[in-house]
Amino acid sequence: MTAAAASRRTALVVGVANARSIAWSSARCLLQRGYDVVVTYQNDRFARSVETLVRHENDELQGVSGGGGGGTASFSIPRLSCLPCDLSCDDSVKSLFAERLPSRLWDQDNHSVAWAPPDAMKEGTLLDTTRKSFGLA
Repeated sequence: MTAAAASRRTALVVGVANARSIAWSSARCLLQRGYDVVVTYQNDRFARSVETLVRHENDELQGVSGGGGGGTASFSIPRLSCLPCDLSCDDSVKSLFAERLPSRLWDQDNHSVAWAPPDAMKEGTLLDTTRKSFGLA
């Protein structure tokens, strides 16, 4: 392992659903601060959109490095990747850490998963959310 690779910081951001996700904004901020970032999405429903976000962000990062100009970049581009992880399924969580990321050490983690029934906040404000609905989130 090179000295540059050993000094890299790594972050895990759990819960990207789309470009408006707090998790996605967090991941982008961490990238800007030099972290390698792994984001997770819940299931196949979110896979395509999150994979597209990651691909576009990596393309932009490559553009910043001057990747097509034949020269070498004077700095290292953070890497961004995505993996599935459904926190409502123990096997999915175990798979993420035991099979997909068995030896990764994290300098930063960000849990940005929340869900509530669609009718939980239809009336009133966040303060009016029932205990049951809040517990689901």
